[in-house]
Amino acid sequence: MYNHKKEFDWQTTLEFVKQSTYKILHKRNANKIEDDKCIRCGKNEIESWEHIWICEVNEFSIDEIVQEPIYRFEQQLKNCNQDEDINILRNYNIEFISILESPSIILRGKSKKWELIRGVYNEHFNSLSNKKEEKMLIKRLWMFVYDEIKNRLWIPRCEEIKRLEEKANIQKLDLRKKRESRRKFGGRQGRKNKK
Repeated sequence: MYNHKKEFDWQTTLEFVKQSTYKILHKRNANKIEDDKCIRCGKNEIESWEHIWICEVNEFSIDEIVQEPIYRFEQQLKNCNQDEDINILRNYNIEFISILESPSIILRGKSKKWELIRGVYNEHFNSLSNKKEEKMLIKRLWMFVYDEIKNRLWIPRCEEIKRLEEKANIQKLDLRKKRESRRKFGGRQGRKNKK
């Protein structure tokens, strides 16, 4: 609905998948999820999609992760002797960061880096250049930054959640049991009421 200005490149965006937070699991009434609070920081904070990325337990901030990968990506290009790509990258790295820091039209009150976190490839990246090889390099940089966020924030968060759930004796099966039993019971109850 908000994409009337063609802010999103949906083809690239749909390559990415979202994961559940404790807020969602609690709302779904998952077994053994007693509340929607973040179990990592121990604060009285709801573990929403936003809290995952700004939680004080995170080793890195989003800003650190968004800015550092450009240098790492350049090093990767250098190691592969891709000098032409390095020159292209240097021509667009400031504009790339500027797009990420600019306000999102879709996610009100957030910058476009929050779109990237959600796996949304903004059309503004495609408009940086008309040349196919330059567009591809910009897309590769975007994916590199996305992977950095996933590897430095999301995966450590998931590993820590898994460790804390194991410590609390919560297994993946427990996260589904209550919902499945509610569905079965609700189905039988619904048939009884019809009779």
